[in-house]
Amino acid sequence: MREPLVLVSPADAVFSLNNPAIPNNKMMSSKKLFETMMLGRPVVVNRGTSMEEKVRAVNCGSVVENGRRAYVQFYDWKFMTEKFAKFYQ
Repeated sequence: MREPLVLVSPADAVFSLNNPAIPNNKMMSSKKLFETMMLGRPVVVNRGTSMEEKVRAVNCGSVVENGRRAYVQFYDWKFMTEKFAKFYQ
């Protein structure tokens, strides 16, 4: 297994967020999306991208309106630090 896949494989979910305001981001699908699907992990993508269509078509993750806001709200380092602190107590 290649190194990036080794790092992603224990994850509960993977973010593949791209700004849909950039024309190329609306049409492209990242390699991360397909690798995450291959590993059987859910993927979080932005609304308004071709990745949204793929995630919805095969029900392999979540689609968010504002990926940055979702990241900050649930997975920001400050949030994760508190979560890890509780886990290791």
